Amino acid sequence: MKRKNQNTKTDNVKIRKICANSIILGVFLPKLSYKRLNNLDPGNYETISVSYKTIRSSYDNSEKDIKNVYQEIEFLLFQLNQKTNEKLSTFELLAEFEISFKMQEIINEEIFQELKNSCLPLIVNPYMRELIPSIMTRIGLPPIFLPFFEIQETQK
Repeated sequence: MKRKNQNTKTDNVKIRKICANSIILGVFLPKLSYKRLNNLDPGNYETISVSYKTIRSSYDNSEKDIKNVYQEIEFLLFQLNQKTNEKLSTFELLAEFEISFKMQEIINEEIFQELKNSCLPLIVNPYMRELIPSIMTRIGLPPIFLPFFEIQETQK
């Protein structure tokens, strides 16, 4: 058991080193769709609820030094009627990001999981923070702002 933990720690250090030595070449938005589904009705729906999640993530090793990682994000806005617990969909946004990295290593499933869980949210979130309120305002809804990520330093 102790040996397994040491290997995991060594693997995490190796993966973090790979991420640290990678260069982000670009962040692209190849797909974006959004819909206004209903009007906000503060008289009947006093509370709003937000769903923000990653739907799909993948990667591509087809080029020698350039690696592409893809992440599709879904943002949904609901109104909640507190008396009836009725949930009314108000707004939907789907965005697919393509992040190009320059890295020597081939991305395998282990490296991809580390990128997906630690690096990608930090890269994609600022773009989503700008995109969501901007589009909502353009289609006549009050803007919703995503919270900032709080990055906590880990002990080494």
